[in-house]
Amino acid sequence: MLANKLKKIKILLRYHTYYDFWRLLNIIVAGALLIGTSLAVYFIHQNINIALVNTALVTDIKTRLTFDTMNIESYEKIKKIINNKQTAKTIPNNLRNIFMYGQSETNKK
Repeated sequence: MLANKLKKIKILLRYHTYYDFWRLLNIIVAGALLIGTSLAVYFIHQNINIALVNTALVTDIKTRLTFDTMNIESYEKIKKIINNKQTAKTIPNNLRNIFMYGQSETNKK
């Protein structure tokens, strides 16, 4: 009689550990699904907010379009400077070589 009861306990324990594995696997899968769903909802929420903010920004920029006054004197001055930089400069032939420390044309006596 006692041996019969011990066999039942061993069988129950064996199946109990077998079902524990599936229970643990079920909890892990359910947790992964829950985490994945919450991350998807978070990213969707963020992207919708970014789209709404960008839309509000565009409409705000469109309503504030105005003409800015321009200083013509500064514009002409800068235009001269840019044109001066773009023109090629002539290099003189008797240029001093700064890497030679001997006598040069400028410091001869």
